[in-house]
Amino acid sequence: MRLLVLGGTVFLSRAVAVEAIGRGHDVTCASRGESGSVPAGAAFVAWDRSDGAEPPAELARASYDAVVDVARHPSRVRAAVAAFPEAHWVFVSTINVYTDTSTPNGNPETLSLHDPIVTDEDPASASEVYGAMKVGCEQAVTEGAASSIVVRPGLIVGPGDPTGRFTYWAARIADGGEVLAPGEPNDAVQVVDVRDLATWLVDCAEARTTGVFDGIGPVQTRAELLAAVATGIGAEPTFVWVNQEFLTDQKVEPWAGDRSAPLWLAAAGVRRADGPRRHAARRRGAALSPGRGHGPGHPRLAAGAPGRQGDRDEPPGGGRAARRVQPNRSTALSQTSSPNAGGRRLGLIVGGILVVAVVAAAIVNSLRPIQQLDPDSPEGVVQSFLVAIDEEQFESAHQLLSSGAQADCSASDLAIDQPAMSRVVVDDVTEFDDETLVRLEATVMDVDPIDPSTYETTLEFTLIDEGGALRIDRLSYPYFCGFN
Repeated sequence: MRLLVLGGTVFLSRAVAVEAIGRGHDVTCASRGESGSVPAGAAFVAWDRSDGAEPPAELARASYDAVVDVARHPSRVRAAVAAFPEAHWVFVSTINVYTDTSTPNGNPETLSLHDPIVTDEDPASASEVYGAMKVGCEQAVTEGAASSIVVRPGLIVGPGDPTGRFTYWAARIADGGEVLAPGEPNDAVQVVDVRDLATWLVDCAEARTTGVFDGIGPVQTRAELLAAVATGIGAEPTFVWVNQEFLTDQKVEPWAGDRSAPLWLAAAGVRRADGPRRHAARRRGAALSPGRGHGPGHPRLAAGAPGRQGDRDEPPGGGRAARRVQPNRSTALSQTSSPNAGGRRLGLIVGGILVVAVVAAAIVNSLRPIQQLDPDSPEGVVQSFLVAIDEEQFESAHQLLSSGAQADCSASDLAIDQPAMSRVVVDDVTEFDDETLVRLEATVMDVDPIDPSTYETTLEFTLIDEGGALRIDRLSYPYFCGFN
């Protein structure tokens, strides 16, 4: 089979490529190539679909038996379907397409969908936008391809997952002690191993299976799942169960995002297992997943983008006199609470006992300072700024900007489009006559729930002296107010 995987460098799409290669198929991966490399044995073709570009000639003149796509932007899916309409399409959607998430045993035949959004919107603009765009993508596939299958996964876990939604639990449980467990022990949860889902997707491509299916795993209780994770990593934690009313009162968010408890959904329903549970050639228990690249000592599988910004032997300066300050290059300004999950420590009162719980921020990785730097040093000012942003102390962060930057960027502006950074490390500090340049290496996360990715980038903060205090005057990274 000649298989075209749109993506192929990260998480699910990469797992699909790996599985297909292992079966001896001819696999081509088409992507920007910025989130990592394709698996050994796959051909790579660079195609940036974000700018509306037509397929490169080497793709356009080829024919494929099947195409696997995980995209969330309707325009990109339409263009790809138009380019390869005769192939069998395997489109990975999401259970977020459903308007009802609380009815037990819901399935594609019984649940209603969001109204489709056929334009490319910001998924963070409203809770239903991501699912509605996926509905638009599904329509593009089913209406434009000669044959197709639409698969709607729930929570995908396993090797290569950078989101922390599941890997948080492996990392937290490995720390031992009392572990806050959200909801009730008998709450139903469902996860699917990325390898099982990939196996089934390749099965469907080979068989040219058609229809609409939920790609989810078997139903477990939350207590069973957490116990299986503990067994898989050889830990014996004490779980402290906190009901949803208390979590809601403490403003802990469900499922994902800032101040969230991973795997917790208030009054969530369970789904019929249409996909991998019935059809996969092999299945893996939850106890095995954390031990395959997610336990203690295993760093997050960050892809690392080529062409990092700011790679140069000397800093900019137009020949100005400069003095290179050499900090400890291993000094981390901030990082997640563990190698595998973003986290924020919340003090929760449970039964009169103060329980310090690390509540993971699954989509927006919170930053936690691991070494307090001199707050008057250039790198210390930058650290204070990043920590203030993370703790939503936007007025405090605003005060660390220069007067000129404050005029261009209000405190409320700082609350918009914060980057999801899991680790920030000092790379270089250079002092000029009139300003100081602080360069940082950061791991940034794409927030796509189906095929998330991380990449490495360089941030540059330019500081100036105002009244004897260093203040941030310019940033190279566009998320903060867009000034640079």
